[in-house]
Parts: sequence; structure tokens; C-alpha cells
Amino acid sequence: MHSIGVILFRNSKEKIFKIFLTDILPNVEIITLSKKSYEDLAEIKRKLYLDFDDAYQYKIAWEHHIEIVTIDRDFEKVKDNVKVIFIQDIS
Repeated sequence: MHSIGVILFRNSKEKIFKIFLTDILPNVEIITLSKKSYEDLAEIKRKLYLDFDDAYQYKIAWEHHIEIVTIDRDFEKVKDNVKVIFIQDIS
């Protein structure tokens, strides 16, 4: 939701973000990293050249055995470690 919010806000589509939240929030479980896992983010950045947000998303996907669905091609770097589904840019 965070990344979608960033993109929609960047494109002045705050109303669409509110509609998105209304649709999605009742159907999602919000997960986070363990305190220990935050320590791994700097190493992920160093090894995979990901920014903080991407390293965080990668670590969440890896830790919880879930897929990343994204338009961000930086995730090409991790597709051997976690499943990544690339979608078309909607802007």
C-alpha cells in the first residue's frame, strides 16, 4: 500500500488512493519485519544495491515467503531469491 500511495500521491491522485484503501484494507493482513530483520537491511543494500524501501520489501517477501508485485525494475536483482511479478506502469 505504501508504494502505491507514493505513486498515486506523486501523480496527484489522492482520491484514487482513498478508493483503493476502501477496497483493499478489509481484505489484507499487514505484516512487518521483526526487530532483528531491520539489521539485515544495510547488508541487503550493500549486496543488492537496493534503496531502503526496496530492501524492506524484499526482506518482507523473503521472510514471509510471499511474492512481490511491482512496476519497479530494481526488483530484477532479487527475482532469483523471491518471486517477482512485474506489472505495467499505470501512470
